[in-house]
Amino acid sequence: NLCEIINHQVMKTFFSILFTIPFLVFSQTEATSIQEKIILQQQFVEAISNEDYSRIETLIQNNTLDLNDYYEGKTLLIYASIQNKSEMVRLLCLHGAEPTKRCIEGYTPKQHAIANNAYQAAAEIVLIIA
Repeated sequence: NLCEIINHQVMKTFFSILFTIPFLVFSQTEATSIQEKIILQQQFVEAISNEDYSRIETLIQNNTLDLNDYYEGKTLLIYASIQNKSEMVRLLCLHGAEPTKRCIEGYTPKQHAIANNAYQAAAEIVLIIA
């Protein structure tokens, strides 16, 4: 019967759409979450560069960003180490940044600091690890 075939096709399409919508919403939500994370990481890197300790404290308190996540292949601690921001290194470690976590190229924050003549940051990392 033609009505049954059409009804079957309509129901099949309906259920296909019904089960696809949650995945589309999840994907958009996930994409938004990734974008927000990147923006947050950029804010952290800027605050590190500007030695804006109050901004770092605010970002840490107001967000759930993992300080050990990678941003452009490096952790936030590595960014602080490269720039010889020893106080920032200490602050990030106090809030959970791992002083031995390597970048995606395999170098530690201390190795990055030494390679960039950031000896105060390297010394701070040595003290934290000890």
